[in-house]
Amino acid sequence: MATPAPVAAGPPVPSRHGPPEEVQIATLLVRLGGAQASAFASLLAPLGLRPKQFGLMNVVALADGPSQGEIGAAMGIDPSGLIATIDDLEERGWLERRRDPDDARVVALHVTAAGKRLTKRILPIAERYETVALKGFSTREAEVLRRALSRLYANMEALER
Repeated sequence: MATPAPVAAGPPVPSRHGPPEEVQIATLLVRLGGAQASAFASLLAPLGLRPKQFGLMNVVALADGPSQGEIGAAMGIDPSGLIATIDDLEERGWLERRRDPDDARVVALHVTAAGKRLTKRILPIAERYETVALKGFSTREAEVLRRALSRLYANMEALER
């Protein structure tokens, strides 16, 4: 019996798991998560940013004054786990906290002028990352993947409840 040809693309899969199509999705997602986090972190490093900081800056820039709770919900992170990141970004002058004029108990986050300049530098990096990540995918395949991952994420959120 002939030995199967090695798989040319994708993460190497230990032989005890069988061919890639037999590997559990959870295993592939864990490996993909680690690989993508490492790759994205290396692209952000020249700007002195980590992926979590990028994500937070992106949410704040898009939402225009979200609360810490809203940011946590958008990022899928417990809001209390964002305090140190928010503090760091504020110390660097990229974000600022402001009391909500309608509810003084709520603190809203806003991107500063320096943060807007940083965001403009980040966008090409994010676009490059996505271009490399989706190399070889047709536009349709990329959209199917995006929808499938969104559904998978929603399913995982339902498991947590």
